Amino acid sequence: MAFANTIESPWVDYQGTMDATTWEYIEPNVAAENPSRLIRDSQPWYIQVDWEMHGVAAESLDAKFHLRAYLDVMGPGADMTLPLPPNPDVTIDTYAGTLTYPGGKATRTYSARIDVAAGTVPVGSWKLVTVLQLRSNSPAPVHYPIAGLVEGPVLDVFHYPG
Repeated sequence: MAFANTIESPWVDYQGTMDATTWEYIEPNVAAENPSRLIRDSQPWYIQVDWEMHGVAAESLDAKFHLRAYLDVMGPGADMTLPLPPNPDVTIDTYAGTLTYPGGKATRTYSARIDVAAGTVPVGSWKLVTVLQLRSNSPAPVHYPIAGLVEGPVLDVFHYPG
């Protein structure tokens, strides 16, 4: 299931949109034909995140996007952060996006995945929240007031013995 959201920014010349989709593998390296909120605990799965940034700053802003996801347990148990440590987030350089000029407006498009190994998430219901934040490339990174927050679906992780 895909859930879209705008990327919030106080800068008029740097705006964007973001969506996150959950996919389960049906066999090694073969994703299901459709996204799913039902995840077998014996199968690996992933969160596909696609976003775009547009405006003048999309051409030259040198920074890094930091992407991660949170799973809030619906019931007893501990919440989780994905990807799992020691990898605290997925980092994408702003110049890594594909630059185009639709309608004469600078636009960069990005795509990243958060892979989740089979058995990582315990059986149960989980609320998915995907977070994208922009930080400077300086030695002491500055967190810019630019973030995409996609409140996704409740996922059902279940055990299927077959």
